[in-house]
Amino acid sequence: MPLFRALLLFACLIPIALPTQAAETVNKTPPVNVITSIKPLQLIAAAITDGISEPDVLLDPGLSPHSYSMKPSDIRRLTDASVVFWLGPELETFLEKPLSQVAENNIAGQRIVALMDAPGMHLREWSGEDHHHDHHDDHDHHGSVDSHVWLSPANAIAMGKAMADTLAVVDPQNAPRYRENLTSFIDKVKATDIANNESLATIRQHGFFVFHDAWGYFADHYRLTVKDVFALSPDRQPGARHLMKLKDSLKRAGHTCIFREPQFKPAYINRLTEGLDVGEAVLDPMAGNIPVSANGYPAYLRQVGSTITDCLSE
Repeated sequence: MPLFRALLLFACLIPIALPTQAAETVNKTPPVNVITSIKPLQLIAAAITDGISEPDVLLDPGLSPHSYSMKPSDIRRLTDASVVFWLGPELETFLEKPLSQVAENNIAGQRIVALMDAPGMHLREWSGEDHHHDHHDDHDHHGSVDSHVWLSPANAIAMGKAMADTLAVVDPQNAPRYRENLTSFIDKVKATDIANNESLATIRQHGFFVFHDAWGYFADHYRLTVKDVFALSPDRQPGARHLMKLKDSLKRAGHTCIFREPQFKPAYINRLTEGLDVGEAVLDPMAGNIPVSANGYPAYLRQVGSTITDCLSE
């Protein structure tokens, strides 16, 4: 009789447990699928989605957005994404047509966000090969805007806010967490910005040279001087006349540094710097060696500041 009672009790418990387990499975919401166009945006997105999902990136850091060609697998990744964060056609011309096609598919709930149009963005306009720049805060781009906007800490915060706002609408269940992550991101960026200001203040009297014209936002923010640029884009090599001009500029600069990108080390740099007080270091506008995490963007900002300070202090 005791055995019969035990079996009866066990049988009564089974139908209670099974529906509860099934309900938990049904109510579990899949994470939002976020993809960014380039790695610097992935670093910002990783801070905003920390603990919720892991953002993907379309371009590997070693690839140039100036000359990238889309593959069918890239189109599938864009189509499958819940949210696509890109900068805009100024830098990513290769994405303009594919994203228009994806948008025409009218995927329910999908968001495509051009972050150069985000509220609070400060856009830097350039006016041609003389590298003199004006500034404006509207979004009337017309192809004349410097698109390396992520190299301004203030712009990174504005883009982080736009990401958090978008994700809170797409994924309202996790909206409080996106807001918390945004607050944490802003605090970390501001702390790193203060540290960079202190260290870079010690070398502001020195100008420096860059491989291509990607560092204007960073230089403007920290009141640094870019003496000259080797090429207007990574895909264009300087001509003989420009190399002679660079040689003269390097002679006049006194103690200075040339910052090249990791995938390029042209032999002419050694010829230009022979016998001069010129250092050389690597600055990567695409943050190739920075791990993707909630701390990735502040770590990248700190790395850029330290690299410039260290080279010009030597």
